Amino acid sequence: MPPDPVVATIPSGGDPVHPGSSPARTAAPWRRLAWLTLPVLTAAAVLLADALRTWAAGSLVAASWHSLDPWLPTVLPARVGWAVAPWPALLTTATLATVVLVTAALALVVLRAVAERRRVLRFLLLWLAAVVGGVVAVGATQLGDVLHVIDLFGGRGGSWIRTFTLPALVAAVRWGLVWGLVPALLTTLLVPARVPPDVLGPWSRRAPVLLLLAAVVAGLWLTSTARSASVSTMTEVATPEPTADPGPSDPPPTVAPGDGSAAANALPGRCDEADLVTTAAHTDAATGRRFGVATTTNTGDATCLVVGLPDLAFADEDGDAVVPVVEPWGGFSDGGVPGDGVLEQVDLGVPVTLEPGASATAELTWRGSGAGAITVEKVLVAPWPGAQRTVVDEWMDLETGAILGVAPWRAAPDPASAVD
Repeated sequence: MPPDPVVATIPSGGDPVHPGSSPARTAAPWRRLAWLTLPVLTAAAVLLADALRTWAAGSLVAASWHSLDPWLPTVLPARVGWAVAPWPALLTTATLATVVLVTAALALVVLRAVAERRRVLRFLLLWLAAVVGGVVAVGATQLGDVLHVIDLFGGRGGSWIRTFTLPALVAAVRWGLVWGLVPALLTTLLVPARVPPDVLGPWSRRAPVLLLLAAVVAGLWLTSTARSASVSTMTEVATPEPTADPGPSDPPPTVAPGDGSAAANALPGRCDEADLVTTAAHTDAATGRRFGVATTTNTGDATCLVVGLPDLAFADEDGDAVVPVVEPWGGFSDGGVPGDGVLEQVDLGVPVTLEPGASATAELTWRGSGAGAITVEKVLVAPWPGAQRTVVDEWMDLETGAILGVAPWRAAPDPASAVD
């Protein structure tokens, strides 16, 4: 009589793919959804990191804050703190949606593909997923900013990418390494041996693909929202409610010291002061750095010249002078920022020819102010020192003693023909 066949049995609920692992069916019901720990805690980390950064900016003196600024990264756009409604809420929601969907998709893929016995690998890949979620969110925001810069100045946005996008992405990696560790660790400890293939019902097997597609949609929404918010903040920013004004005790002069005659004699053909309309605006922010632009337009009937730096002065909400340290700056086209050694190479003696109706622009940049700083509510701007300053109601988080990089006048680019 032939021997009875040997039948291999698998414990009820066991995993034939990963033998020795804990049975998925016997895991507590809540553990079947424990893979959601990563996206949920990563979203909480986004809010907590930004709250900590905001607290530090509001509680530390300027010197301490500037030294800690690089070590308190956030993936929320800087303009969340000063854009007008509804942009802060929309930017925050779009950022959270992007981070959650990216990390959820990656967590599901990692936990299905890597067995429980390879727990260290699981943990490292989940940690990487948190980093990727932050980088994708920041990248989507920066894409919106780059598109806005291209709309304004033409080209391909290369200067913005070098000066702001790359540092922002590096900060996003730092954020993921710091804030993604705990969500990755808890997810590794809480999930069962493997994520059951039917965890999301009939859509389970397609869940990673569907989540990634949803993440793409959320990222495009974030890009569009960031671009629209950038446009909005060029004309309106959130400012404190006005208070009673007792009158300034130390207002900036409406004309810079000196009569400007030296500059006039040094530049034959300089524009008549009465033919120029000059203004300034705070245009955007990124990774702790702010930037703005001064613009002067030839409203006369004749071609004329401007040269050098615009004349700028600043006043706080009481009308008293805010006095930053002005340093010549090469502008975004040079790919540098004040203090990086590029300033000494700036040529201030190149005249700009303005046809009737044409404009010249001068780029501005500075770091955001620290806690309790007295900031700018009015900008006084003129095409050169000694000319009558135009007063512009414009909020800037610029404080006395801060370094203000000011680029020389350059012809405003034509978006139809500018190249990067």
